Amino acid sequence: MRFIFVGFLFFLTAAASAQPIARVKVSGRIFSNEQLPLAGISISASQSSVKTTSGADGTFSITLSNIPDTLQFTHIGYQPLRIPVTSVAKPLEIIMNIVATELSQVTVSTGYQRMKPNQVNGSFSVVDNKLLNQQTGTNILNRLESVTPGLSFNKGYGNATRNRNSTGINIRGLSTINGSLEPLIVLDNFVFQGDISNINPNDIESITVLKDAAAASIWGARAGNGVIVITTKKGRFNQKPTVSFSSGVIVQEKPDLSTLRDMSVADYMGLETFLFGRNYFNSALNRRYVPVPPLIEVLQKRKMGLISAADSAAQVKALQGQDSKAQYEEHFYRPAVTQQYALSVSGGNSNMMWLLAGAIDRNTDNLSATYDKANLHLSNTFKLSDKLQLEVNAYYTNSKATTGKESFGTVASVNGRYAPYLSFADADGNPLSVPKYYRNSYVDTAGAGHLLDWKYYPLAEYKQRRGTTRTDELLANIRMSYKVLPFLQASVLYQYQQQRTDQQNLSGAESFDARNTINLFSQVNRTTGEVTRVVPVGDILNTTFTNLRSQNLRGQLDFNRSWKDHSIIAIAGGEIQDINTDSYKNIYYGYAAKPLTSAKMDYINPYPTYINGVEQIIPDAGPPSSTTSRFVSLFTNLNYTYKDKYSVSLSTRRDGSNVFGVKTNDKWKPLWSAGIGWDISQEGFYRLQWLPQLKIRATYGTSGNVDLSRTALPVAVYSVDPLTNLPIAAITTLNNPRLRWETVKQFNVGVQFSNNFLSGSVDYYTKHGADLYGPMAYDYTAWGASNFITANVADMRGSGIDAIINTQNLKGKFKWNTTFIYNYVNNKTTKYFEDQAQTINTLLSGGKSITPVIGKPLYSIAAFNWAGLDATGNPQGYLNGSISTDYSAMLTSTPAKDGQPSIVYIGSSIPTSTGSVTNTFSISNFEVSVNVAYKFGYWFRKPAISYSGIVAGAMGDKEYADRWQQPGDEHRTNVPSFVYPNNASRDMFYAYSTVNALRGDHIRLQYINLTYTPVKPFGITSLKLLQFYFNVANLGIIWRANDYRLDPDYPKGIPAPKTFSVGIRASF
Repeated sequence: MRFIFVGFLFFLTAAASAQPIARVKVSGRIFSNEQLPLAGISISASQSSVKTTSGADGTFSITLSNIPDTLQFTHIGYQPLRIPVTSVAKPLEIIMNIVATELSQVTVSTGYQRMKPNQVNGSFSVVDNKLLNQQTGTNILNRLESVTPGLSFNKGYGNATRNRNSTGINIRGLSTINGSLEPLIVLDNFVFQGDISNINPNDIESITVLKDAAAASIWGARAGNGVIVITTKKGRFNQKPTVSFSSGVIVQEKPDLSTLRDMSVADYMGLETFLFGRNYFNSALNRRYVPVPPLIEVLQKRKMGLISAADSAAQVKALQGQDSKAQYEEHFYRPAVTQQYALSVSGGNSNMMWLLAGAIDRNTDNLSATYDKANLHLSNTFKLSDKLQLEVNAYYTNSKATTGKESFGTVASVNGRYAPYLSFADADGNPLSVPKYYRNSYVDTAGAGHLLDWKYYPLAEYKQRRGTTRTDELLANIRMSYKVLPFLQASVLYQYQQQRTDQQNLSGAESFDARNTINLFSQVNRTTGEVTRVVPVGDILNTTFTNLRSQNLRGQLDFNRSWKDHSIIAIAGGEIQDINTDSYKNIYYGYAAKPLTSAKMDYINPYPTYINGVEQIIPDAGPPSSTTSRFVSLFTNLNYTYKDKYSVSLSTRRDGSNVFGVKTNDKWKPLWSAGIGWDISQEGFYRLQWLPQLKIRATYGTSGNVDLSRTALPVAVYSVDPLTNLPIAAITTLNNPRLRWETVKQFNVGVQFSNNFLSGSVDYYTKHGADLYGPMAYDYTAWGASNFITANVADMRGSGIDAIINTQNLKGKFKWNTTFIYNYVNNKTTKYFEDQAQTINTLLSGGKSITPVIGKPLYSIAAFNWAGLDATGNPQGYLNGSISTDYSAMLTSTPAKDGQPSIVYIGSSIPTSTGSVTNTFSISNFEVSVNVAYKFGYWFRKPAISYSGIVAGAMGDKEYADRWQQPGDEHRTNVPSFVYPNNASRDMFYAYSTVNALRGDHIRLQYINLTYTPVKPFGITSLKLLQFYFNVANLGIIWRANDYRLDPDYPKGIPAPKTFSVGIRASF
């Protein structure tokens, strides 16, 4: 018995020693590096061999058999993380870093919050860093072209109020008629007020395009044209120090002037000879200082007997052998070169993350203009405690731009007339003069040699006349966040932005601009030869200093809580913004940099000019200007999700501004949106195994649009009366105290889907622009300047489709993926009070400016109904159903009840269907992407000969050679005969006839991007990434609907030259 008892004690002791010291429960919460809770993260213990997953709110709990132990956290799209556990004093807070290539699949940035795609009911597109790098260039927005659904590039379009869209970007078409056309640009949570070219593409992590009202309404009354949210790169928690480097060179070919549709040299000289015989140039020839084309000089000398017929013929032959375009291409153009360098260092531990980046760009364009830019980017995030976090970011840009050589249109002209046979340099490359402003025979003798050289040397002018623009921009923001509760965070954000631009245009003493101004205000005593100069000899310096300051202050509460089957994400807050722009101008005559001197000038009294004695005031710089805009906003956004299947979102916002009327209801604009989402693939009845993921969503809401150039108050321009020298003020815009925000209402319904082969989304939307700016009849006797006043009286409607489909065509060693993008948009005017908006006659225009006509697209064209040429070469149309040549009557005609109408509607002049197809092939370490873009469903006007234009000195068109010249030609050509004197109405009829309205549909090879990414290059284990890339862009049109080989994007100009890029990216 004693032995049994001793054995029992021994067994208990052994058993006790075999048990763990204590079972340990470890809990915590997992976040992404965007501070979003992560669900479904796999957690495993190395020693205890137990596993679990995180809940919907990112929380987890795991029981370890003993400690120390190591927990491993893994999930697709995130970098694996190992955390040693040595104690359980407090819950763990785990930060997992997103794999860069998966960013667009993980979070959506609205500028106020980051959310998962399944938590967003609105329509958006995310372009990640990898996709951005498929295109090259210094403008980050240009890299969105042809890769973003719902977004199209249509450069050169604008509206009648001079609101040109500088970005060329349309997000889901138009939302306004006379208001601002620009999309709202947001950089790191705040509206960006500066120059987008200041932002270096190497600093950008991703771009989110907010398209519908639910996605964009959080930005309120300035989001009607869509919102582009740019997110810069940041460091990451628990990341070892990483060094990233990139370098690239972009070379652009010289523009090809042969694509211009100008008349041949022989045809143009024949025309000038004809006009000379008709005494067209007599008015200019009778004024000895007015320049005439070189051919006219030769013909005039022969007419006056100053040269022989043989000399005249020889000089004419010499001119025929000259080509202004060839001379310009040889002496002015050069390949454009851009060099880009970027270096960044980033890292982090459990309590902080940081990034320091710098970049340098050096650019020289085709005309030797330069643009050099340096960027410095600093980002730091500190966890001051378990609840308090501080973020500090700063972005600094310093740039310098200098002007280059003058454009072809500037130098290839004489007194405003196109001259196709000029020489800009002699055989040795020395600059030659061109009689652009004054006749050579006049300036050779003017002042009897006492004046400065008065000739214009185009090839040398850019060296003597240089414009320099220096820009400094500082963008700094700070964010303090405090966790009030585990699910509630309070934040205060502040941003300061200052952009200072110093523009200096220096006309050196040897420049034509300086010599001309000095000579013009000089008087010569013919007896003594003494010269009296009102403007002293020396440089002339024009300066413009602009200072833009913007301040934003935002307070925000973030609520994020999940329990059982419920999840709520909400924000609420308010913000104020103040934008101030000051501009100052000066002009200095007789300027010298060393020693720094300038002359005092009299800008009040007029002085006689040398050429004709007419008195003029010496040009001054103009008055300063200052503009202040203030905005106040209150906002809230809520998203509720049930069982990860059903979601409801609601957003409200109220914006106020000092821009609008005296009444509170006009100053403030309430906006809202609502959305629902249904992940139908999670329902029990869902049986489509080939499509395992399917979500349906719908939204409706309102956003706004504001044009800061408009105000409810009267606008006056102050100046000095040239007769009395007294200050005067002229009212240029009448006050309208009821002027208010424009409103954009948008409905969107969409579907998202995916399987192992394809994924994508399709959205259908409608837009209604209400309370838009438009002209309203006004009693002109109360003002006198106009019988219209701008008011909120116009409406428009639009609809469209966005679609993106990604397919995985081949997997394995050889991969082939395809992305299809399709956009359709249709906008039309529904209310406009001007009489011109009631007739399609108004659409006899170029089609690049919004022309409101009820029921028609905002960009559209009409044309005269073409009936061919008559037996004498006159263009014919229809009047009252019958063939006619009464051009003035056809212009003002109304639609005929019977027979052919005079004017017919053609269609939209902006593409209604756009998109692209991108194929990406990869094998081993090579990857090549080929992007083909298309634009369909629109029309453009073919450049046409205008005889009144070429007589007045325009470049003309090569179809001049195909004009009607003899009876019977009307059967082979549509180009009218040349008539003199000209008939401008006849020319207009032909130019705007249906025969010159062409389909703009075309397909373009946008770019090819090739990368080589070796694995473990050179055996260096610390080298995380080494990538070489080659890119070629602007490869040209591969199909077009028109038979004239015209590029619809550049029908009158020079197509964008090809660009070639090569570079390297590396990280350690």
